[in-house]
Amino acid sequence: MQKSSNCWALILAAGSGTRLSGLTSDGAGTSVPKQFCSLAGGASLLEETLVRAAAIAAPAQTAVIVAGAVTAWMAFATADGLVADDYYKRGLAINAVLKREQAAERLGIVARIERADGIVRVSLQGAAPEFLFLQFVHATRAGLDRRLRLTRTREGNYEASVGPLPPGHWRLILEDPRAQWRIVKDRL
Repeated sequence: MQKSSNCWALILAAGSGTRLSGLTSDGAGTSVPKQFCSLAGGASLLEETLVRAAAIAAPAQTAVIVAGAVTAWMAFATADGLVADDYYKRGLAINAVLKREQAAERLGIVARIERADGIVRVSLQGAAPEFLFLQFVHATRAGLDRRLRLTRTREGNYEASVGPLPPGHWRLILEDPRAQWRIVKDRL
């Protein structure tokens, strides 16, 4: 189907999962809203719906309507880290972070990050520290974040084991051990 510039997709995702509780309960027996569940072990029902909606409307013209009960469930059932305790201190820290990202650019440091077979591998140009730190930062759930120490291989790359990652948007932050520079990538 051809996308129209005036076509919008409206996705109603307000279910609480009670009618499908046999299919939508987590390991502890807690009912999970059905839009966040996967019936086939892959993408959630909401993710599948977003893919179908993309066939008729641009992502910028897709709206997902979620009921207040689902919002409350997300707030209490997931430690998502969306609320900062001290916005002022966070604001000051952003300036220091930006300076480290600018330092990587100024020094000409470039990284290629790959993940396969449970191993994350970094090829680095412009610097050669003994080891690196790589953070996998989940977009909305801080409890899923991971910080790895990558060691240098004989070939000059950096590697570490990283098991499977839960679905979601992951930001990657690569840092030198002295915290003088960092590189941020939005996806692998």
